[in-house]
Amino acid sequence: LYKLFDLLNKDRIAILTGDPGVGKSTMCKMLGYLFSSKRDSEYLVLERNIDEIQDVIEIYNQNYRQEKSKKLFIVFDDFLGRTALDTSERQIKKLRTLYSLVSNSENLYILLNSRTQILNAAKNEDIEFGQIIDNKHNKKITIDISKYSPVEKARIFRKNIELEFDSQSLSEKKVMNAKYNELIDGKKYRVIINHRNFNPRLIGLIASQSLKNEGDYFEYCIKSLSDPSQLYEGLFKKMPETHKLFLACLYCFEEYPVVLREIENSFKEIFTDSNYDLREIEKDLEESWIIIKNDESLKNE
Repeated sequence: LYKLFDLLNKDRIAILTGDPGVGKSTMCKMLGYLFSSKRDSEYLVLERNIDEIQDVIEIYNQNYRQEKSKKLFIVFDDFLGRTALDTSERQIKKLRTLYSLVSNSENLYILLNSRTQILNAAKNEDIEFGQIIDNKHNKKITIDISKYSPVEKARIFRKNIELEFDSQSLSEKKVMNAKYNELIDGKKYRVIINHRNFNPRLIGLIASQSLKNEGDYFEYCIKSLSDPSQLYEGLFKKMPETHKLFLACLYCFEEYPVVLREIENSFKEIFTDSNYDLREIEKDLEESWIIIKNDESLKNE
């Protein structure tokens, strides 16, 4: 985090990469907090889509180019897409525009975030794109869980347990405390933090289900890490039927992101019962199963 913070303060643009679930989006938010709390100037922190570069240019030109005392920090989360990539000439042009914009300004900071696999695939498919990314002046930071020490992984695990623990009643805390002590006894937690599938997102899910699990908690943790689909399947089964059908509608689309209106129309065709609130369903699923963002290129959310 602080290596990336120092890099951005110096070069004002950087790329953050890593596998799914390692904490890239969380780190972006943390960097936003670090910049907004700096005392050397007034900072505005924004998250934007790569297709909104022209809007970013207009915001900067209108409010920041002549106001050196004000600074703008922008995060482009998943700038190459969440599940697919597009390295067309249009995308390359947008990337060049970003680097040019930063090099010709003094108070603009930009963070580009992408999954490692998508970034590598984009470089392999397009030589010109790879040259831009691998240019020695363009700095990259990669979050690599395999390089985390056992102590760091243990801290990640404990913090997720604590986060869940703090929100429980006294009786529930006693249950969680007993489950936690199961892991401490005989240092069983070491098997968890050294598991090949150790991942902050999975650990967060395992911690959130700790009270609902019956039986040996250690076995549950190992089973969930070894076969994460079982963890998601368990969560899915406990959902209301309306929520399951909404996700089924989303799953049927071939390309993402999808226009929200199109999913809603499909949902209404499948689920004809009028006793549901579509907005409430979307609200319940957002940030856990789906992400809703305003994207001008789609003319919708």
